[in-house]
Amino acid sequence: MYRELPDLRQVRAFVALADNQSFTRAAEALFLTQSAVSHSIRSLEQQLEVKLVERSGKKIALTQDGVVFLRRCRSIVGELEQATQEMEALKRWGQGRIRLGATHTLCQYLLPTVLREFRDSFPRCEIHIESGDTADLIGKMEEAQLDLVLGLGGRSPSWSRFSPLFKDELVFVVSAEHPWASKSEIPLEEIAAESFLIYAKKSETYRLIRSHFEELGVKLRATLSLGTMEAIKEMARVGIGVGIVSPWVARTELDRGQLVQVPICSKPLIREWGIFSHESKKLSLVEDAFLGISEVAARILSVESEAQEVKIGVEEIEIEKGASWPEFEKALQTSLKNLATSPLTKKMLTESCESVGMNASKKKISEDVARTLIQRVSAKIPNEARRSLLHKELESLVDKFF
Repeated sequence: MYRELPDLRQVRAFVALADNQSFTRAAEALFLTQSAVSHSIRSLEQQLEVKLVERSGKKIALTQDGVVFLRRCRSIVGELEQATQEMEALKRWGQGRIRLGATHTLCQYLLPTVLREFRDSFPRCEIHIESGDTADLIGKMEEAQLDLVLGLGGRSPSWSRFSPLFKDELVFVVSAEHPWASKSEIPLEEIAAESFLIYAKKSETYRLIRSHFEELGVKLRATLSLGTMEAIKEMARVGIGVGIVSPWVARTELDRGQLVQVPICSKPLIREWGIFSHESKKLSLVEDAFLGISEVAARILSVESEAQEVKIGVEEIEIEKGASWPEFEKALQTSLKNLATSPLTKKMLTESCESVGMNASKKKISEDVARTLIQRVSAKIPNEARRSLLHKELESLVDKFF
């Protein structure tokens, strides 16, 4: 049989009356009128159909039912007061809990940096982390098992909010001995005949890769689906197949020459990473701070990727002091060609060279002219980190000539 539960105000009035043994003092403790306290007690007794208080003039005493009920009421009020204190604690700096979901790649390459900074700011915050594919993690967030999900954008549910962090480009990575290692672009017919090493087939990355090549009219051959980026890099390094990864994931192997990156056709394959949250839910203090720290860490990661992309092996360019203009132009063009695998970046740099009047018909070039030239070329690059690195490398190239 269903019975309506007592109102919290009635419970608090009863506890205050038991503590103060007086309707007047109970009313003062609750900042209510005496009649309001009396009304609450009468309503409570009627609802419970028992006598809770014996009145004798100005004195009151609890009945046996009242004593039993008081014990339960004290427990209820105590729990509510504790809950209120905990809720207040969650609002204070450095308190609370955050439940995170992140893809395996971000768990390895981005999350450690974010968590280090987050821990410094919120040392008492309890952190729970679950790794998996983006779609699975979003499903758990919908079931209220996660607060935030770090993953790939592209297919966001209508109930979710997506906060972008950074974009990256997928490329082919091959061993130095692979036939593609010396090519700047791979014909579609060769792509269709190659075996690829690709991240898990249920992942968003695999869906993007498959969709990209279908748009290009290429059906990929049997691929080897692997669960980690480390496995993809290692198998590509020993020549088992062609890996498809983002350069920032293979930074160490590319720097050491263990792998060589090759663009994916003339149309780049771009991914967008970000943080998913509930659209209808206001972010807590710790969640909002985590989002901000992630944005900063993502910018650092993007700058490092760009720094890797613009590395120029000027020490490998054979030039002589006081070389002629055609020789200097050839060395400069070789450097610019190696600046980036991105077609957009190459186009921008080529136009930069043309805009400053590079002309192979000139016979000689002075050091002043050369330095002015590279200054103007560098100035065309909008990104400050990329521009600084480019200018530094081109200065080294000029130093080798003069």
